[in-house]
Amino acid sequence: MSYSYLYKFCSWRTKSYTRRSRIEWLSPRALAFWSMDDGSLSESGFYLNTLSYTLDEHVLLQKALQVKFNIETNIHKHGTKYKLYIKAKSMNQFRSIVLPYFAAHRLIFI
Repeated sequence: MSYSYLYKFCSWRTKSYTRRSRIEWLSPRALAFWSMDDGSLSESGFYLNTLSYTLDEHVLLQKALQVKFNIETNIHKHGTKYKLYIKAKSMNQFRSIVLPYFAAHRLIFI
């Protein structure tokens, strides 16, 4: 896989690949990298900072996380945008999926 393909795939500014296709590629490693890059631990759960996604895209992502990983989420409104919240009851499942791929210096954030 070429670096230019990965750049286009991961870049939020490109329209070359729809977000729907990104969801199909969601793997445990991708979820871990996304969490390390653009996630934040809350008091009892975890936020994926998905502010650039539409509500419909949040629903697609929510379904994908439920079906692929058995992770339950809520969609939280943040001003005029949305963020995806991993529920406290799914944190053990989430951790078991992403921890093998987390960089050691990022473990304090999970």
